[in-house]
Amino acid sequence: MRQEELIARFAEVANDPKGYVLDWKKRTGRKAFGVMACTFGPEELIYASGALPVGTWGGNVAPNEAFQYFPTFYCSLLTGTLQLGMQGAYDGVIDAFVCGTGCDGLQDMMEDWKLAVPSIPVIPCVYPQRRDLEICKQYMIDELRIAGAKMTEITGQKVTDLLLQKAMYVYNEHNAVMREFSAVAGDHLDIVTPLVRRNVFKSARFMDKAEHTELVREFTELLKSLPAHEFDGVRVVTTGIIIDSEDMLKAMETNRIGVVGDSVVAETKLYDTDIVNGIDLYYQLAQQWCDRKGCSILEDYRKQRGPMIVEQAKACKADAVLVNSLKFCEPEAYDYPIIRRVFAEAGLPELHIDIENTYSMNEQAATRMQAFVEMLGK
Repeated sequence: MRQEELIARFAEVANDPKGYVLDWKKRTGRKAFGVMACTFGPEELIYASGALPVGTWGGNVAPNEAFQYFPTFYCSLLTGTLQLGMQGAYDGVIDAFVCGTGCDGLQDMMEDWKLAVPSIPVIPCVYPQRRDLEICKQYMIDELRIAGAKMTEITGQKVTDLLLQKAMYVYNEHNAVMREFSAVAGDHLDIVTPLVRRNVFKSARFMDKAEHTELVREFTELLKSLPAHEFDGVRVVTTGIIIDSEDMLKAMETNRIGVVGDSVVAETKLYDTDIVNGIDLYYQLAQQWCDRKGCSILEDYRKQRGPMIVEQAKACKADAVLVNSLKFCEPEAYDYPIIRRVFAEAGLPELHIDIENTYSMNEQAATRMQAFVEMLGK
């Protein structure tokens, strides 16, 4: 494909995931399972059961009905996803909803979904928050095996070691391709604008990973064949849970802010930890969970997130960090004062913006972005 065709394809899937999923189900005759945001759900297990993992991250919706189950001060990922489920947006699209718990809100989500969206069954897969003890891995193995059995009941395809190993290979290959894209994109900010970058990562949440791998590999090779672009704006590393507001991404481009790297849960953090092959594949899945580092929604005794972002900013030659905190997310709120101090000690400028997972952004945030760029002398 040509550059324009690839960019258009990523945008098409990112903006119409339902269309892609329904087409995939028609082409393959298989089922699709929703995977709740922020849980690093067991996508390899879903893939091995014959279903398509589909990320459910809320969207541009007013969660009026969802507030029957959630307080108004809950994060928009939860309320938006439940609202979409209640209004039938997932009917005929996903055949089950896989949900784990990483916070109190997610724990509520599993039970609320059963009442609010009874037409789509829930498959719970509760990951341990404590990740440094062997007994926690054993607990997670049990959870994964139970979840796998429930997936098989729906798809009719038993999760064998061979199928699970193949799924792990597909996902590790996709991880590598996504990491390479992120690294190469920083040299081509004229082409990979914040919105284009978001579309590449967002489309990955819905597409068959084997298909997405080929598209991203082709796009990355195309970028590598071009000379590096001399970007004269502000080079930033982004961090947070999700950055999905088109208004915000366009405002970044207007203010000449380019993304040269990220520590965003919905983006590179999904792909920075591979699964190591081993004798017990369920153990290796559990080990991958324990190997994840530097993420606000995971228990982090050593508080590695801040130092990791500082090192990433140095490697990417970033001018600053753009911190995007999801409103009403307690893990993010608790983590911000810690990473802010780390950035200050490293002399790394940072701009903090509270966001919601919608496609709008208030003018105050846009003004603060413009002022930040001017403060940096760009």
